[in-house]
Amino acid sequence: MSVRFIQGLLAIKSVLLGILIAAMWVRSHHTGDALRWGNKTQHIELGSADGSVIIRYANDGRAPADMRLWEIWHADPPQIMLLRARLGESRLNQAGFGLTKEPGDAGRGVVVNVMIPHFLLVLLAIPGPMIWVWHWYHRRRRRIKLGTMSWCPTCWREVEGIVYTCPECGGPLATHDEHEEIIRKTSAR
Repeated sequence: MSVRFIQGLLAIKSVLLGILIAAMWVRSHHTGDALRWGNKTQHIELGSADGSVIIRYANDGRAPADMRLWEIWHADPPQIMLLRARLGESRLNQAGFGLTKEPGDAGRGVVVNVMIPHFLLVLLAIPGPMIWVWHWYHRRRRRIKLGTMSWCPTCWREVEGIVYTCPECGGPLATHDEHEEIIRKTSAR
């Protein structure tokens, strides 16, 4: 597979991720959603409430338990999730940022809550597709600007138009795309 193809796939993935985050952002103002991996005392939880993503890590201080359990739950209204995480009280929490750390159940272990605004995650998902579009646009613009070009791999002379033999050395000519590929290969060494 070519590098351009992989970059295109990564750009599509970033766009889809950005759309998913934006949809969760809109939904988070009406319903709080959470996906929990683990049990009640040892888990990692990813939630969305009131325009923010809440990441919760809980460990009861014991040996790791069976973490293959998945649970999805909803909170209506979403502020219940913020209160459960002890977030939503300060100005920074209201802006969508927060961090709390508290002892776990019965004073053993730890529970950590991290809150990040959805808009920040959307902004982090944007650069990949934007860079890909920028490179695609400039490659296309360069091809249009150069027009149809042929070049001689022997004497490195460029000839306008589609010509099959070099007017200088008489050797076979290549197209401009083949020229770019050879330059990439030689500069990578």
